[in-house]
Amino acid sequence: MDRLDRKKIKQDEFVDWTMRLFQHMEENPRPYVLGAIAVIVAIVGGFGLHAWSRHRAEEAADLFARAQAALEAPLARDEAPRPDDPYRPTFASPEERLAEALERLEAAESAPTPLGDLALWLHGQALLEQGKAEDAVAEMREAADRLGDDPTMGGPVKASLAKALAAAKKFDESAALWEALTDAESGYPGDLAWEGLAKVREAKGDAEGAKEAWQQVLDLYPESPVAAAARLALGR
Repeated sequence: MDRLDRKKIKQDEFVDWTMRLFQHMEENPRPYVLGAIAVIVAIVGGFGLHAWSRHRAEEAADLFARAQAALEAPLARDEAPRPDDPYRPTFASPEERLAEALERLEAAESAPTPLGDLALWLHGQALLEQGKAEDAVAEMREAADRLGDDPTMGGPVKASLAKALAAAKKFDESAALWEALTDAESGYPGDLAWEGLAKVREAKGDAEGAKEAWQQVLDLYPESPVAAAARLALGR
């Protein structure tokens, strides 16, 4: 799918987020599979990788590519939907697209590779998008166990878990995670962490705690886009 096609696709927030996550990958059916294979080969064993391990890496990359294709797929316009197409599917509705993406992500997350860990996280995101908060929490907990210490992915994975916990009305645990993410050492953007904490406190009914968190956004990140939301919240 080229960039012109992407601009024509009406995407929901989850699909848009996923496409940004993978914007560095090639935009053809299979080159991103080959790129992922190269990464897995380097991680698993470098130049000494055995044929069996290479086969497993290729299989994991292919499963992940199929899941990514479903997440990024456009809706069918003037032709019949192709939900079973492995690399260029189209769907009749966003709901059907999400359901197929869930199935493909579930298959991809079983692979014992870094791509399997990433698929687990995306599967949790998809479950949350589908309104299955408790199931999303379970997936996100496992993803946080696997990726929580990763310097690049740890912060976003924990933030996703915090959102899932809030959706499941586990406000105290969600607030604790957001509060931890406000630490500069967490690797997660501080303004977004304070915003997440403020919203959870609002949902819990802790008006004073929410006010304190919004004020932190203004004090520490006055130029952040989140500052506008903070001013509105404090104005209330």
